[in-house]
Amino acid sequence: FSLVLAGRLEMARETPVGRQVLVRLGSGDLLGEVSFIDGLSRCGTVVAREPLRLARFSASAVRVRVAADPPFALALHRSFWQSLAIKVRQANELMSEILEAPTSRLAPGLDRQGERIELDAGSKVAVLADGGLTAREVATLALTLRAERFGPESFVFAEGEPGEALYIVADGQVRISRRLQGIGEEALAILKSGAVFGELALIDDRPRSADARAHLGPCTLLSINRRRLEEVVQIDRETGLQFLQLLCRILCRRLRAMNNQLVAWRVMAGFR
Repeated sequence: FSLVLAGRLEMARETPVGRQVLVRLGSGDLLGEVSFIDGLSRCGTVVAREPLRLARFSASAVRVRVAADPPFALALHRSFWQSLAIKVRQANELMSEILEAPTSRLAPGLDRQGERIELDAGSKVAVLADGGLTAREVATLALTLRAERFGPESFVFAEGEPGEALYIVADGQVRISRRLQGIGEEALAILKSGAVFGELALIDDRPRSADARAHLGPCTLLSINRRRLEEVVQIDRETGLQFLQLLCRILCRRLRAMNNQLVAWRVMAGFR
């Protein structure tokens, strides 16, 4: 992966209706970290828009340093997390060119119906068990997560609202959606048990980029806010690092899916 030292670049894909831009980067931005994290092919073709200087990092050398230097590993994955968030935000902004403007308030009668509930540690551990964390890390996180119950079709959060917490689906399903011009609600994803969403709220204070609501039936969600995550990192750096690595993998999957969806939507809309 590389760090942009000077200049500007674009990552794009060629389509039947023209070149579709996925992300625009400049000085201080990271490039190529997605493939470094998930080991998959590049998301698109990178083109310099002006004279460019890059600092390139050897994947093998960085992995050796990560394994030997926990503070470096933690700082690196914070940087990755922030960089991925920038790219996800950009993808949302590009999507917004063909989406209806978000409303800042929920529609009448659709206010949040989340209710704080007590969920035993064993149930929380079961939800986290498949996330690639060790048993000790899972147990540490389980102590920090709060549980809420949402009724059928009730909102967890709405597009345009400020973000406060990350959520994990404990049971039921959650629908992530936006509104397309002339079409109405377009589901971006249906999330099931163990799925994580709303993670950008732990990085910055920008508004939510989509709606999230209980899909069809009720759902139970686990949540953690930025303050609690920082407490976990301070108390147990190893657990904090593993959780950040998990969040980075989640953001990589989300970014790749959004890029595919963005290109598909823009092609269908005839955007050039």
